[in-house]
Amino acid sequence: MITVIYAIFACGTIATLQRDNSIATRVGRRGMMLGAVGTIMAAAGLLAAWKDLPGLLIGRLLTGVSVELAAGTAITYLFELSLRADPNASAVRARTIGTSVNVGALVVGPLIAGCLGQWVNQPLTVSYLLFVGLGAVALTVLRAAPETDAPTSRGRETLKPGRRHWTTRGNSAPWSTSSRTSHSRSSRRTSPAAANPEPETRGPESVG
Repeated sequence: MITVIYAIFACGTIATLQRDNSIATRVGRRGMMLGAVGTIMAAAGLLAAWKDLPGLLIGRLLTGVSVELAAGTAITYLFELSLRADPNASAVRARTIGTSVNVGALVVGPLIAGCLGQWVNQPLTVSYLLFVGLGAVALTVLRAAPETDAPTSRGRETLKPGRRHWTTRGNSAPWSTSSRTSHSRSSRRTSPAAANPEPETRGPESVG
C-alpha cells in the first residue's frame, strides 16, 4: 500500500503532463499558476483534515496534479515577467532568476517541513495548514500579476529550443543563428558567379 501511495502522486503528475500544453493554451501562464496554487491548497486542506487512507490517496493525487501544473509553468512565467519588467534585460539573467527561484523553493520547502516535524506539535496538520496559508498569499500576488502569454505590440518573445537568441513571432532577429544561415544560403544562391555565369568558350579545334 505504501507503493500505491507514492505511485498515485506520479499518476497525477503524468496525467496532467499529457494535457499541460492544451491547458496553457486556453488559460495562459497566469491561469496555470492560479490553478496550480488552488489545487495545492485543496490538497493540503484535505490532507490536514482527512487522515484516513482514502483522504491520503486523494490528497496525493491532487498534489501530483498541482506540482505538474506549477513545474511546467513557473520558470517560464518568472522568466517572462522579468523580461516584461525590463525588456532590455539580459535573457540569461532572466532565466537565472526564474530557475533560482524555482529550485530555491524546492530546497526551502523540505527544510521548513523538517523543522515543523521536529519541533511543532501535530506536524501532520500544521505543515499542511502552513501550505494553505502560503497558497492564499500566492493567490493574492498572482491575481495582481500580469498575463505574459498573450501577444503584445512587440510580439511574443520566446526562447526557441536549441537556439541561443530571442526571436519575435514571425520575424527572426538579425543576430540569430537561423538568420545567419538563411543569409549565407541566399548569398550563395544570388552570388555574382551564380547569377551571371561566364559564357562557355569553344576552342579553334572545336569549330568546323
